[in-house]
Amino acid sequence: MLCPEATQNEQLNAQNRARTAQQFGYGPQDPMQPNEQFWVEKSYRWKLPVVLAHLRRCGNCKAYDVSAGMQACGGSTADGKVGYCHMHDFKCSALRTCDTWAPGGPIT
Repeated sequence: MLCPEATQNEQLNAQNRARTAQQFGYGPQDPMQPNEQFWVEKSYRWKLPVVLAHLRRCGNCKAYDVSAGMQACGGSTADGKVGYCHMHDFKCSALRTCDTWAPGGPIT
């Protein structure tokens, strides 16, 4: 497996993460806080009740890669708390989400 450049270059990874936060609403900034306004905005965007918006997390997104190959690249952790987002090319937290969340993940 060829490792994505952002798994090897922390500056590129940070740039891609910042771009995703700005352009695609990656967040919440601190997933351990209630962040209700963040989830209300996502529920409005996705036309879902807030309780269902809370279920759309990077950790169950189709683009979230926690495979053994990605672990070998340093793009994910064995416990799945960090994975690689193929959609936006950066390492992300399983507890966060973005506007482009897609069902069917993670990639194992």
